[in-house]
Amino acid sequence: YNTGQVRSWIRDNAMYWLNEFNADGLRVDGTAYIRERGIGGPDIPAGWSLIQWINDEIDAANSSKISIAEDMRDNEWLTKTTGQGGAGFDSQWDAGFHHKVVSALAASEDASRNMWDVKDAITRLYNGWDTQRVIYTESHDEVGSASGKSRLPEQIWPGHANSYYSRKRSTLGAGLMLTCPGIPMLFMGQEFLEDGAWNDYDVLDWTKNTTYAGITRLYRDLIRLRRNLTNQTRGLTGNNVNVFHVNNTDKVIAYHRWYHGGA
Repeated sequence: YNTGQVRSWIRDNAMYWLNEFNADGLRVDGTAYIRERGIGGPDIPAGWSLIQWINDEIDAANSSKISIAEDMRDNEWLTKTTGQGGAGFDSQWDAGFHHKVVSALAASEDASRNMWDVKDAITRLYNGWDTQRVIYTESHDEVGSASGKSRLPEQIWPGHANSYYSRKRSTLGAGLMLTCPGIPMLFMGQEFLEDGAWNDYDVLDWTKNTTYAGITRLYRDLIRLRRNLTNQTRGLTGNNVNVFHVNNTDKVIAYHRWYHGGA
């Protein structure tokens, strides 16, 4: 990352997608391996400054384009501004949300569900801003056969992804993801209960879009609520959340969302 030609090539590639192909933004893979040697290894200053340069260039060329880090190290400095010494990303994947929520959803017994972890997943924001984190229950890494993993309904009850428990708990996860502060991310097919494990060669079973039309409608309705399309749920577009009730015995949690000073 110290070589001028290499730095320019990577920078030009990023700007090419945004300017020539008019992409809405970029998700930069493996940023932890650009900024440090291995997991928790020594910093790579040239890698850090390269990221800063690219994000500054994106902001200068078109501030409406989003730049997202897949860093997975729970590091708030990724989404601090470059002026503050941060990397300058607009948002980053929140792996903690996934792990805590999915652990609660996939557990077969209530005794294994920790509602305090779920509370932490709801309230954990980078630098206090909802838009600085991307939240999800499924991603290409977390449901991929290459990682030895599977779709959330499959994790809940292997071999019975269409079961009552798989349907109810996976959609409960969707309810959390689409009503918690953060940028929600859906993985292809989860909106119609796609099962098994994902890989590059296994096409989506689009018949499930009909079989589980009610689940698809649930996702659609939740997205409408999240976007306040009927002007009745503006609180879901805000930065604020208060988890005012946690009952770890009966596994009940309640939270309040609001926008500025609204209801």
